Amino acid sequence: MEKGNIEQRGKNSWRLTVELGYDAQGERDFERKTIRVKDPELQRAPRRLQNHLDEELVKFKMEIESGHYIRPEKLTFSKFRSGLPNSWRMSLRRKRKSVISSTLSAGFFPTSTKTMVMPICAFFS
Repeated sequence: MEKGNIEQRGKNSWRLTVELGYDAQGERDFERKTIRVKDPELQRAPRRLQNHLDEELVKFKMEIESGHYIRPEKLTFSKFRSGLPNSWRMSLRRKRKSVISSTLSAGFFPTSTKTMVMPICAFFS
């Protein structure tokens, strides 16, 4: 069974670390996960907090052992977009076209090219 430890990172956050042994280059291989405890009563009771953290560590270990854990990685927008199903891409294109056409019809874009000022609220409404 893998080793694991709990490390407090901030007032409400802890980092769970599970060691998986060594990789091919001889370096330690491990997985990490940050959890946040938002329950103030749980934070005031050290023994209950430690039990909760231990349970979370056991769940994390089981998730890794069963193969259900997917390591989070950085994903560029182009990779994300290429991984979308084709039907989603088509609906995004239709939505983008409708947003652009509604923005143009609402008169947010000036006719003069010298001053291209657009209200920010058009994007967030």
